Amino acid sequence: QGSSVLGPVEVVLQARQTISIADVAHTKFGLASGNGALVIAVTDRDAKSLAVTSRTFNTSASGEFGQDIPSVDANAALRAGDIAALSGPAAAATNRFNFGLYVTEAASIEWQVVRANGTVAASRTEGYVAGMHAQYNGGIESFLGATAQDNDTVHARIHSGRAIFYGSI
Repeated sequence: QGSSVLGPVEVVLQARQTISIADVAHTKFGLASGNGALVIAVTDRDAKSLAVTSRTFNTSASGEFGQDIPSVDANAALRAGDIAALSGPAAAATNRFNFGLYVTEAASIEWQVVRANGTVAASRTEGYVAGMHAQYNGGIESFLGATAQDNDTVHARIHSGRAIFYGSI
């Protein structure tokens, strides 16, 4: 969380090779825990034939629970004038809704909680530096100061800069 940069770490692959790196935050960057963005820097030629996926999970006595996180091309980052719409859960009381962003170019973002009926329940504008990752766990409450309701949507309007947004239920 933030704009600290660790690395770079070099990973060399041969043609058609597949590798899996368990707990990349720990094994490659020495972190016991944390969250952030993993930036993969390759030539355009190599990017056309490279597939990257990741998975985040928790392990408990009941098993391992998690989700895959797809890679995103930084060129697809939203820009000034765009709005990211992040749909919250249909049942807010029984689901956790986290959301966040990775900033590719210093940005000013206006965040809004939009209720199912279209009304705006809360709004906040924040500035972010390039390379920053921020995740807001239970963000409707913790970051935007509203009580989450069923079928809320979080809108992120970009006033300047560029960013990639995500939501997780």
